[in-house]
Amino acid sequence: MRKILFALAATAACAGNNGTMGGDDDGSGSGSGSGSGSGSGSAADIQRDYDDVAASVGGNLSGGDLGAMVDSVNMAFGRMPAGFSITQGPDYSLLSGTRNGLSIQYKLYCRDDLDLYTECNGAENHAHVRPTYSGTIEGAATMDDVQRTAAWIVRDLAMPTPRIGGTGTDSFSSHFSTGDYVLTASDTLDHVLFQPTPDVPAGGSIDLTLHVDRTRSTANPANRTFDVVVHVEFTGGDTATISLDSAQNYTLTLSTGDVVKS
Repeated sequence: MRKILFALAATAACAGNNGTMGGDDDGSGSGSGSGSGSGSGSAADIQRDYDDVAASVGGNLSGGDLGAMVDSVNMAFGRMPAGFSITQGPDYSLLSGTRNGLSIQYKLYCRDDLDLYTECNGAENHAHVRPTYSGTIEGAATMDDVQRTAAWIVRDLAMPTPRIGGTGTDSFSSHFSTGDYVLTASDTLDHVLFQPTPDVPAGGSIDLTLHVDRTRSTANPANRTFDVVVHVEFTGGDTATISLDSAQNYTLTLSTGDVVKS
């Protein structure tokens, strides 16, 4: 979703757009956003907001979605996450467990080449995974009040790199010495690739539209509301890139959640 070049000036506001997402998709997605954030600020405050938002996105991805994506690929091959309870429904499995401060639930079902219900063992055509989790993520940044829901599909199970696509929504708060943030997001996973025994993504991307409420007592104004368009690109190995409004670029270390301005 690399669409809008954001012009940053001393009193400029962030650009972005809210979006709505929902349902399963075919593993691809794109979007665009434009508009004017509310609440002006100095160039230094706006840059600080960008840096903190990037750290929030990176920490949330590292501590939340990365594990859920790895679980999704494993479950598509019949490998259920350790310590999770499994309740069998008529044509789905419901898995529940906890990990790193999050209460996690997966609704899992798989389809064959005729789109009929079948066992999840790696021989199916595709696997549907609906992750839901809530709680607190501790890492390079701390996120609390996390509320995550998504609908993903794992495809290409017979290929060297199965892929995940789908959409979802997320909300959480992040806290830094430089301010407190409340973020709400809609997102699209676009061909996020993994090895059949997954670890970190081998490629693909995530596009997000973020709505942000920031509080910083030393800023003028102390409270600022703005929107940000985010693109996360997986570059293979333990790194990814984060682009905000196609203008602010960062490098993310997936294993730690550390984010560094490029």
